Amino acid sequence: MTDKRKKLARALSEKTGMSHQGAINALTTKRNRGQSPPTPNLVSATRPIDQLLAGLGAQSAFRVSVGQAHAVSRSATLEVAQQNAAYLAANPSFVAKSGSGEMTVSQSEMNALLAQGAAAHGIQMIRSFHNEHGVSFSVKCASCGGWIWCGREEHSSRCACGRAYRVAFDLTPEDWSLAQNTRCIDCGTEQRLTVPSEGRNPSRPINEWQVRCNLCDSARPSTGLDESMEAPYSEQR
Repeated sequence: MTDKRKKLARALSEKTGMSHQGAINALTTKRNRGQSPPTPNLVSATRPIDQLLAGLGAQSAFRVSVGQAHAVSRSATLEVAQQNAAYLAANPSFVAKSGSGEMTVSQSEMNALLAQGAAAHGIQMIRSFHNEHGVSFSVKCASCGGWIWCGREEHSSRCACGRAYRVAFDLTPEDWSLAQNTRCIDCGTEQRLTVPSEGRNPSRPINEWQVRCNLCDSARPSTGLDESMEAPYSEQR
């Protein structure tokens, strides 16, 4: 057995939990069928947190999001692609992302990043950036589409719909196509002084990071509840 196949067998054994001989047999079976076995994730499970953060260009784990990589495979034949996708689904790999890049990590590395404060799957990661002009930005909630003001400091909070999110100021390169300033949660109109005939002022705060313009607020059916009194939590960094 070549050194390359020994390395593949060892990595496959560590990733799936099968015996070393079982991994060799699996690789041999794939080779005998004339198919290239899916390449196991050859990521070391021993990289320390500071090395992971350096590789991501992240100052802290707060700016990192982690999750399982999609089980997507490409091949010249549908049969091989389906087999490879099934393998990836049964033997998942994981991805860590920052505002400047991403990298494949092992499950133990993912757990270590989570323990240090990385955002788990299900938490929307919103990335913004500080700039010399002092311009702030707003981004839509991935669940309800409501506008969320990023603010000026990193924080964790929840949208009015309940979706948890996190704001990190690490977007690289700067993206000036982002919607600027505070926006109405519903219509997305920038919050500013408008002519009285528009009927958008005054805006009503829903929580620390979301507001609703008077026009949209007036169009909402009355529930008798003060939505602002049920503002979700907000954790400043």
